[in-house]
Amino acid sequence: MNTAEEHGIFNVKVPDADSLADYELNLKRQAVNGDAEASRDLNHFLSLSGDELTKLARFLRDEDGSYSDQIEETVDDLEEKGGGKKNFENLDVEVALEEVTNPEISNSNFTTYAASNSVLTRSVSVTTTVKFLGLTMSKTKVAGRYQAKNNRATKVLSTGCTVQANNNPLESISSKKNSAYISNGKASFECKVVVTRYALVKNKRTKLSTRSGIQYVTGSGAGKVLSKGWR
Repeated sequence: MNTAEEHGIFNVKVPDADSLADYELNLKRQAVNGDAEASRDLNHFLSLSGDELTKLARFLRDEDGSYSDQIEETVDDLEEKGGGKKNFENLDVEVALEEVTNPEISNSNFTTYAASNSVLTRSVSVTTTVKFLGLTMSKTKVAGRYQAKNNRATKVLSTGCTVQANNNPLESISSKKNSAYISNGKASFECKVVVTRYALVKNKRTKLSTRSGIQYVTGSGAGKVLSKGWR
């Protein structure tokens, strides 16, 4: 495997070289711990050209917030379309808003037991993934478990708010429960996600900005995702 120095990081101007080196270190730590996606990203990162490294450094810094604005607009667009993926070739950005398949969400299960009025456990979850140049930058997940009877959600059991990936050394992401409730036979789960961006000033991180949003998912009594997105 090539080292960062061999493939050109240290030919990139400071502080870009520092942010790229820190990004590589983040991937290495995860790969050592057995993260297959991080291992793939690390190999891809080490194959980037000098021009691509410069683009990546610009994305990591995003000092004017232009990438962040574009990502927010893309998520809103995907929400209106019911999810999926969207690529911006001119920006090398890919955003995905996708449901996560869960064995508990079984239509055959529901059909079998619905007639007997059994109380069933359902779960729904959705992830939002941001990639740049094919590299995973961030991934957040909202998940919920609930009980259902007669094809209607009846009781919230648990809410999960998870930052599954955050590989940008100039960004911190947190996610915590905002709300979970039953309404009109549907179960809704919300997570408040806070993103803080930093700049490297004399080798120290200085806060630039903070953004927050509510990541949500709503499930039916049958365990299907009815709506998902951000607000």
